[in-house]
Amino acid sequence: MTRIIILFLVFFISNANSMPRCDKFYQQVYDHGREYPSDEDLFLYSGLSIGIILDQKWNLDNEAWEIVKNNNGYFTVAKVEKESLAALKHEDFNKIMIGDEIVSINGKTIDQIYYKGDKSDNIDSFFKKDEKVEIKLLRKLNNGLKKEITISSSNEEISYNEPFTEIYINYIDLNEKNGTYEISLKSQFSEYLNDRFSITNDAHKFLVQALDIEGETNFYGKYPSAEAIKDLKYDLFECPFSEEKWTNTNTRVPYYTLRWDNLVFEDKNKKKAKYFVSPYFDENNKKWADVTFENNTSLIIKNDYNLKSFPFDRQNITLKLYSEAPLDYFKVSPSNYTHLRLLEFKKENNIEGWDIKKIALEYDIKKYPEQSYLMDAVKINITVDRKSGYYIFKIIIPIILILMICWSSIWINPKEIESRLTITIVCLLSLIAYNFVIDSDMPKLEYLTIMDYIILISYIYAAIPNFISVYSHYLILRNKKKAIKYEFYEKKYGLPSYLLIIFLIVIINASNAPENTNAMFTWVSMKN
Repeated sequence: MTRIIILFLVFFISNANSMPRCDKFYQQVYDHGREYPSDEDLFLYSGLSIGIILDQKWNLDNEAWEIVKNNNGYFTVAKVEKESLAALKHEDFNKIMIGDEIVSINGKTIDQIYYKGDKSDNIDSFFKKDEKVEIKLLRKLNNGLKKEITISSSNEEISYNEPFTEIYINYIDLNEKNGTYEISLKSQFSEYLNDRFSITNDAHKFLVQALDIEGETNFYGKYPSAEAIKDLKYDLFECPFSEEKWTNTNTRVPYYTLRWDNLVFEDKNKKKAKYFVSPYFDENNKKWADVTFENNTSLIIKNDYNLKSFPFDRQNITLKLYSEAPLDYFKVSPSNYTHLRLLEFKKENNIEGWDIKKIALEYDIKKYPEQSYLMDAVKINITVDRKSGYYIFKIIIPIILILMICWSSIWINPKEIESRLTITIVCLLSLIAYNFVIDSDMPKLEYLTIMDYIILISYIYAAIPNFISVYSHYLILRNKKKAIKYEFYEKKYGLPSYLLIIFLIVIINASNAPENTNAMFTWVSMKN
């Protein structure tokens, strides 16, 4: 009996030792996730903040990020870090809005605050801990005027989570009829955890392996010595996990409060998500672990379209990522790689049927009506112009040709009323067919687009020759002289007046909605 027990223990221990390292690591993380406080209860960062971050742009010439001034020569607020300072409305003069111009801080301009030109988007390091600051700002109001406001803050310590966020867009397909767009993208959310976190120590315990050093034995499974770490004589292993499996551990989930705004549908069949966990050492040989969630997916997002200038329209596409946690405790900050990939996406210009004119990554703030707190957000704004060639060459020009054919009937002798009416009625039916083609791709709008106006005027001008033919036939039988005069005006002003009205329609619509008219017709805008 004793032998059987010994054999069983040997077999169990042997199988336990042969358990894959990633499974051992996972089990340890799972066990630690049941303890309190667990890793998910800890804040990732802690640091000083006066409450604002400055705007920065990528300099293509220097290939570097630079803190920039706006056209008025001021640095601007790109992000508000404290909920107590964040304003959502222009009329809230006791708080700070994203986009406010910074006149001075404690009586000094931003240039005067920087030491030796060491410019950073985060200026908190230039103030002492708990130092009071007075921020003087200029805000552009909805009426175009500017108002100077003064906000009091302090350089206090804040603690929060802020995963390293990357968003890479693969393609976008606009659907104006449904008021949505489909976007294929890859997102990554990473947290770099020091040895305060159990998961870091677990990763180093199971996923760091000493190398086979000459003269040493039994190295397998051993953690490298301090000297071996210093000499880089070790192996690091990475473990992948499914999304469902990893979230069951109750440990660090970098994206756990993040949501896509206006999400209609996520195609689970196209979704490929997983976690990667790997240990590493920093330059001081301190223990760290990288926890990354990678998600390749396809989303359908609700979007507002203004189609008044269709088919010469300009649209704004907005993709917003926000945190459901309060702004003070969870911040959304995209990496510089996201900025660079957006610039590359703009260069590739691969939105079918559209030209990308502008692309920008901006911070934002979100709040639901029923909530008492604000939420941090980041949004990607893409301005696109419709490629109008299809509509010009396949719809508008054929419509004009149909109208030319329709009006050519007035050169037929008024006595031949049957021939005239045959031509005009066939043209009218052709226009109706074109209208069905356009309507199949367009939503049911409460306003008229440029194309609607063109078709409506075309209907009228296709119907006019019918009445003209009847009336000319009537005159030619009773007053030939008057009929000839009447026919002369028809031939001289009929078709030119149609073309003139079409041109005026484009000008008036472009002038009334210049921000929604593409580059082809913005020159006709009468507004700045």
